[in-house]
Amino acid sequence: MTLGELSMRERKKLRTREVLIRVSTDLVAEHGFDGVSVDQIAAAADISTRTFFNYFRTKEDAVVGWAPDELARVVDTIGEIPAGVSAFDALTQALREQLHRRRPNGDEVLKRMRVIAGDPRLLANQAGRFSELEHELVAALIARRGAGEGDGLREHVMVASVLATTRATLLAWGENGGRTPLEQYVDAALSELRTGFGDTADTEGSAAGRS
Repeated sequence: MTLGELSMRERKKLRTREVLIRVSTDLVAEHGFDGVSVDQIAAAADISTRTFFNYFRTKEDAVVGWAPDELARVVDTIGEIPAGVSAFDALTQALREQLHRRRPNGDEVLKRMRVIAGDPRLLANQAGRFSELEHELVAALIARRGAGEGDGLREHVMVASVLATTRATLLAWGENGGRTPLEQYVDAALSELRTGFGDTADTEGSAAGRS
């Protein structure tokens, strides 16, 4: 689903989320993590504190940009892709669609990554959220192919590889100032992984599962 296909309510919600991510990053970059409160972030975004918690569970989540409903959308997309599409292509298609919806700004991505790297609490939050994302995506891929086919090792390796590559791609894109379309960066990076994952039938289990 592209940005133009979203309802007006969904587009407004997406814009508000992006404002909160940008504002929280800017405030933490200027005042430090301990020098910023949720109330200040909400005020700078011109929303109520109560509304803030409709988008993010914590201040850390706002800076990291973690939104549970976006994770749910990615998982739902994986489940909607036809069974004939490989697991790798289903996973990367769902992630590409999410990036396309958000259309992140290169300078903002780089600034946020630097802010996160500068605070151990934000790094820990990001690591925890990536772990949560990895778990949900692995479960979605296993559900897609059906239980009992392999031991899940292939899905774990695939998801971990794709997420690590996506994060590295975003960092490289941000360092480049976002001058090249993000889709080109993502496609180039993921094509390096596709040789190993993309053409393998979903019905194949892992080597451990077949032994």
